[in-house]
Amino acid sequence: MKSAVILVALLTSAPALAQVPQPWSSQARPGQAVPKPAAAPAPATAVLRGRVISADAGAPVMRARVSATGAAGTGQFATATDGSGAWELARVPAGRYVLSASKTPYLKMEFGQRNILEPGKPIEVATGQVIEKLDFALPRGAVISGRVADDLGDPAAFVRVYAMRNQFIDGRRQPVRSGVSAMTDDLGQYRLYGLLPGTYFVATETTMWSNALPEDMGISFAATYYPGTTQASDAQAVKVAAGQERPGVDFQQVATRLSAVSGLVLDQEGVPVNGATVILNQNSRAGSSGSGIQVASADAAGRWRFGNVAPGTYVANALKAGAQASGVRSGSAEFAVAGQDLRDVVVTVTPGARISGVIEFDAGSPPDSVPPGLRVEAGTDGPGWFSYSGASTIHADWSFEVVSISPGDRVLRLSGLPAGYTLRSATVDGSDILDTPHRFTGSEQVTGVRLVVTKRVSELSGGVTDDRARPAKDYSVLLFSTDSAKWNPGTRFRALARPDQNGRYKVSGLPPGEYFAIALPYLGPDDQEDPEFLEEIRDRATKVMIGEGEVKVLELKLVPDVGGGQP
Repeated sequence: MKSAVILVALLTSAPALAQVPQPWSSQARPGQAVPKPAAAPAPATAVLRGRVISADAGAPVMRARVSATGAAGTGQFATATDGSGAWELARVPAGRYVLSASKTPYLKMEFGQRNILEPGKPIEVATGQVIEKLDFALPRGAVISGRVADDLGDPAAFVRVYAMRNQFIDGRRQPVRSGVSAMTDDLGQYRLYGLLPGTYFVATETTMWSNALPEDMGISFAATYYPGTTQASDAQAVKVAAGQERPGVDFQQVATRLSAVSGLVLDQEGVPVNGATVILNQNSRAGSSGSGIQVASADAAGRWRFGNVAPGTYVANALKAGAQASGVRSGSAEFAVAGQDLRDVVVTVTPGARISGVIEFDAGSPPDSVPPGLRVEAGTDGPGWFSYSGASTIHADWSFEVVSISPGDRVLRLSGLPAGYTLRSATVDGSDILDTPHRFTGSEQVTGVRLVVTKRVSELSGGVTDDRARPAKDYSVLLFSTDSAKWNPGTRFRALARPDQNGRYKVSGLPPGEYFAIALPYLGPDDQEDPEFLEEIRDRATKVMIGEGEVKVLELKLVPDVGGGQP
């Protein structure tokens, strides 16, 4: 995938079960609402109850974890089921929550899911309310198993096997790793378990006779897809239902010659960079499973080397950390390997762009202080290549600076805003950089950036009726801009909503504009990212104008014969 290859994990202690969260929690993820300090918090008096059973046998699931995650800063609460599968969450503040239940070897489910691939239904909780029968039936994960052999038909032991799924990336569906993998045993057998229902591609990673051998010696095998091909386009799909076991997915690896790739890390003046970290990733535009990550360190002459690189297209990412004020220098180079050795691949690193400006509030008072989780990010407006969104600093007077922004087309975002606020505009010299990407070269300094935050947050809500004018209880509402130029990945001009226990949907925070709104019985994974699907449904949708801060009710009719149906 086109994603950063270095991940920074922030490890925090888990909150106490069923405990009212502390204000301004720094544990919120980027883009997630941060609890806002309030002089008079809502009374935590509601009670939620239910049971968790297994979907196959209907037996109680003991010690399953049940969580209630609130929107608008109402926090997260959790508990465990007892011997009868029963659970209770007491002292819950009023708010809107998503409930989930999980326990291995079952799949995690959200309340109200008809299948594991759609979002759950939120629960609207009032002060002092007792809501019961919030029940879950957890399905077991699916299993794919088989045998991997080498090119001679002998068992291939200690080979990593991956389950891959198609995801919509860069305007097309392509296979990416699902996160489920297994190692073959001495008989070449593998078992991929805990899979969500759906369609998968099974692939091995590149394997070699010995890491210590030169590239032209020993036996090596390319990343191979079932039923025995190195091309993702020729892979055979394997479909599984919830709890289904699919044995006999057997295939042979494809033998190949591996290559050596070497090169230099240079700065903008062409000077070698000593000690830079160089990371090799396979380029996802090839649609391949990847050969795994290799890491090298540049020497005093800026030289680096990777051995045993399988055929494919790659990107080498170089990083050089400096003092805190200077941030990180980074750069990338793309290349293709087809069984030949490559030399003199040059990666040029830049210090990254630096931007500075101020955060303003157009209505009402700003928070008393800058919340710990608030940060300014300069990211791509969708999936993008390895890049840094910058190191953000926000001062007490609401001025900010971001350093080490790597080259590319970027938009500005504010993550960790308190509940009830939204970013209204982001401009550089009067030009929009909230929805119109600004091209950074990787070395410029941009000043005078204005980020305007507003408390005028829009809200659209309503219900859905079927063809007999009866209230619909299960559906998905999709809202997307009438301007197809705003259908890009990561757009702010799209939202998906599911009904709560009362059959009502609610969408908050959409930017002002004209939207298509449509209620569907089922929305498949990634459908909302697919421009062809949006083109298909736009003529069946209802147009609605949403103004800044406007609170509007929109009743919809269910459109029953659109989409691919449930898996």
